Amino acid sequence: MFRLHLFNPWHDEALAAHSPYYTPTAAARRLEAAWGQLPLLWAGKGDCVGIFATRKGRPAKSNAVNCLADTDSPLAQLPIVAFKHLSDAFWQDVSCICPWGWDALLVHRLRKAGAPERLLPDATRLEDIRRLSSRQTTARLLPLMRSLPFPTIGHSTIATTEAQVRQAADDLAADAQGGKPGHMMGKALWSCSGRGVFSSTTALPTTSLQRIRKLLQTQGGIEIEPLYQRVADFALEFEADAEGRVHYMGLSLFHTSVRGAYTANYVAPEAYLIDLLNRKVGRDVSHEVAAAAQAAADHLTDLLDHRYSGPLGVDMMYVVPFPLSPYIINPTTMAAQARLHPCVEVNLRRTMGAVALSLRDKLSNNLLKSSQIPRDMAEMWYFCL
Repeated sequence: MFRLHLFNPWHDEALAAHSPYYTPTAAARRLEAAWGQLPLLWAGKGDCVGIFATRKGRPAKSNAVNCLADTDSPLAQLPIVAFKHLSDAFWQDVSCICPWGWDALLVHRLRKAGAPERLLPDATRLEDIRRLSSRQTTARLLPLMRSLPFPTIGHSTIATTEAQVRQAADDLAADAQGGKPGHMMGKALWSCSGRGVFSSTTALPTTSLQRIRKLLQTQGGIEIEPLYQRVADFALEFEADAEGRVHYMGLSLFHTSVRGAYTANYVAPEAYLIDLLNRKVGRDVSHEVAAAAQAAADHLTDLLDHRYSGPLGVDMMYVVPFPLSPYIINPTTMAAQARLHPCVEVNLRRTMGAVALSLRDKLSNNLLKSSQIPRDMAEMWYFCL
């Protein structure tokens, strides 16, 4: 028996669409074709990688890891199969399917490929995963995390009507909650990597209202929060086991664009990442990160309530409350003012941070060399091993 891994980069889109017949965007399809073999980077010995995107009946060439085939890396020995060419005998040997994330579109595709129901989540579990993947989970976890025994920051409101959006905007205009006065962030309930996220003034100009109304119509709600001044972005990676317990796996330190979109991850030992985070913030925050990891594991164990198992990540950030600016204040003042935002987003799926942890383990155990990672993929990582 073996585990079958697959990369479905359209997962967050499919959650938002909430249909097994959704057609992923062209960008998601290109990513699937180019990086279909990405699970080689976290698959274990004896596992298998499945590919949906094919070319003339054969797995599509993956720019992400195709050079491994010409190396002596153990990863090059893992089998890669095209889903539409799988027999009943193949499925009998699969112990479990490990996707990037579970959604209705993926289940529909796997059923068409012949996957038996024993390997697929039922309708109730799929609905639980979709609901828990919403930013409503972020809004539930954030106030629990704010009870950490040191100063934190963060405020989130889920609005399901335009009237509630206007009230949330008025509340932020009156009290910015440490964010930029007169400004706010709007976030789609289902989105990823900075997409579906936009800033606006609390006056709600026409362009913002149009976007808000569309999200209310298509997703049934929107998250409203202050616009914060970021000092450092990072995430804590976890694994929810079959018994429902959530375990901390490691720190993920990454870069984002000005608009908050993910750009690249560090691949480095935990101690190096903590040291780098300390330097970004301006003081030793190791005890705060450790406390946040333990608290998040405990709270997520309760919030998920046995309804999800697999990898997940919690995005966090350190921010400096407005009107202070890290570019014009001295380091001592910055260190005193920086606060942890302990729950920016909960990603109930595998994340690039989790891939960074897998890369670190394989590089450390000589199962892979950084030189074997192609340039187009290596640009997504800062290797510090």
